[in-house]
Amino acid sequence: MSVRNQHPSVQEYKALLNQFRAGSVENHENILKHLYKLLQNSLAMSARAENRIQQQDKEIDALQRLTHLDAATGLYNRRGIEMMLNREIGLIRHDLASNGTVAHFSILNIQNLIKAFSPEAAAEVELAIADLLKKQFRSFDIVARTGKGEFAVLLPQARKEQMREIHRTIENTLKNFKIVWRGRSLPAFLSVAIAALKEDSSAPEVLNRLHERAHDNDGLEMGSYQVH
Repeated sequence: MSVRNQHPSVQEYKALLNQFRAGSVENHENILKHLYKLLQNSLAMSARAENRIQQQDKEIDALQRLTHLDAATGLYNRRGIEMMLNREIGLIRHDLASNGTVAHFSILNIQNLIKAFSPEAAAEVELAIADLLKKQFRSFDIVARTGKGEFAVLLPQARKEQMREIHRTIENTLKNFKIVWRGRSLPAFLSVAIAALKEDSSAPEVLNRLHERAHDNDGLEMGSYQVH
């Protein structure tokens, strides 16, 4: 009896068992060997199938992560931060979290950088600000690039007062912060607005409102910084 490379069928097992019951003692050893080989083949096929499934799961997870990440900076994108915001709002709504704060940072002169220098120079400024924000916030805070020259940060379980402390740290850091591109110092004007999350908030509403406030010189809650 040959052992095929494909997964052994139930009929093959039954046939061998019937031979075992009807056969002589001399045949029992050979039949048991065939059964053992079939079982080995079955286990090997199952292991390969499990590995394929695990690999597919990893690929699916990777694709899902990519849909929520910004390719230029490696931060969350708009979709990603909205997903995390809605999750945090849900926790607040069900009394599983007491508060949360969102900050929105805008590079106000991003279009001027593109016109006066180049799109590559503007991208360099975005990368520098992205790196700065990642370093200034807590490891479990969510930093995202939501658009051209636009960033949002979700601070779970944080009050506005804590955000103000971070604001002061960023402000002090920016005093000596230099963005150099091809030997030239690039100017950047960074504004910020913050808001506390509420149980009746929605992610798009929060982000849109903060974006408007960050671009409204009369409505900025925390002011603006200039990087020379």
